[in-house]
Amino acid sequence: MGSSMNAPTVGGPAPWSQRMRGYFLAMAFTTGIFAAIDRQLVGVLLQSIKTDLHASDTQMGLLTGTYFSLFQVIAIFPLARIADYGNRKNLIALTIGAWSLATMLCGLAQNYTQIAIAICLVAIGEAGSGPAGASLITDIFPPKTRTRVFGLLASGGAAGIAFGVFLGGTLNDLLGWRHVFLVVGAPGVAFALLYFLTIKEPARLGAPHVGARPSVFRSLATFWKIPTYRLLLFFNLMAPITGFATLSWTPAFLMRVHHLTGRQVGLFMALAIIFGSVLGNLFSGFVGDHLQKRSPRWLLYVSGGGILLAPPLVMVIVFNPSVAVVLGALGAFMFVAATYTPCNSAAAMSVAPPRSRALAQAIATLFTTIGAAIGPLYVGMMNDRLTPQYGAEAIRISMATVALPALLAGLAALLFAGLIDKDIERAV
Repeated sequence: MGSSMNAPTVGGPAPWSQRMRGYFLAMAFTTGIFAAIDRQLVGVLLQSIKTDLHASDTQMGLLTGTYFSLFQVIAIFPLARIADYGNRKNLIALTIGAWSLATMLCGLAQNYTQIAIAICLVAIGEAGSGPAGASLITDIFPPKTRTRVFGLLASGGAAGIAFGVFLGGTLNDLLGWRHVFLVVGAPGVAFALLYFLTIKEPARLGAPHVGARPSVFRSLATFWKIPTYRLLLFFNLMAPITGFATLSWTPAFLMRVHHLTGRQVGLFMALAIIFGSVLGNLFSGFVGDHLQKRSPRWLLYVSGGGILLAPPLVMVIVFNPSVAVVLGALGAFMFVAATYTPCNSAAAMSVAPPRSRALAQAIATLFTTIGAAIGPLYVGMMNDRLTPQYGAEAIRISMATVALPALLAGLAALLFAGLIDKDIERAV
């Protein structure tokens, strides 16, 4: 595996049959599920880990968010460069095996430091599959079906999150948190071997343009000259501020304001993810592919139009007195908040140079990660500031103000969608 990792494959498009594409899609979908489950486990098992390892809430907060995000950001750029110039299939297989083994190491941890190191290794492993997978998809699937592929894979991640909540909680009651990590991590190792043996590396599209190997700085300079890509980075920064803040704080909001139990909140959130995020990603993928036949700018119209529906739904969630209406609005919010991921990924891969697609996806992921970190932190800080004056109602105000970034993202996408036409022509 080591030598082939550095051997790029260039040339014309590989003759991938529909059957081969379907098999690859099933494997990529499963990869997303494995990644989401492994990433979700720590949050589900948080209380058990905290009690057993005598950790503080601050330590557990670092474990569930900060450490994972930090090390994923550190690892994603070098791994993206390997994907742009090496064998992407081998890289993905290697990273699946690495994060699965790291998940199992979490179950062997005897103290906080050991599990923190294992979580960082999980993050490093998962950083490799996303950019490499996006680059593979661009070479395997034609533009007319690419958006629905991104939508299907994003729905797999959403389903994995929901399944991880259910699986982790159930196995924790039966086996204890250490055995949960061991049981969940082991299948990923076998799956990594299957991926390595059965998926082949496709030829890279754009053969006349892929011979040169630009430096990272030259690639970044090239990206910055692409107006559509700059627009996508702005969108990927702003939309997650609203999306992740609402997703992260809605459970606390439902408990504090509507006095729901933890079990009720868990059930409602799982249903919202399945029927909202999963269907939203699938809808966006198929609609984006259908409409972009008229013009590629429809990718941005779908993204912008979808996220513009998020702010009014946030208002319904935080201010409507009916629990039933709030839960319905939550499902609708999860739906519209999921619509931009497939279209934006397809747009980014369409305008990025062939030899820098994985790096382009990595940078887009970085901006999404930053937005996902800003939103929940902002709401928490606003809660602390407003609670002395408004009590439990402070969270309504905090969550309402975080709807603005989604509005800005949607308007920008609709106003500047026309930029993508010329950018795609230059990339081909």
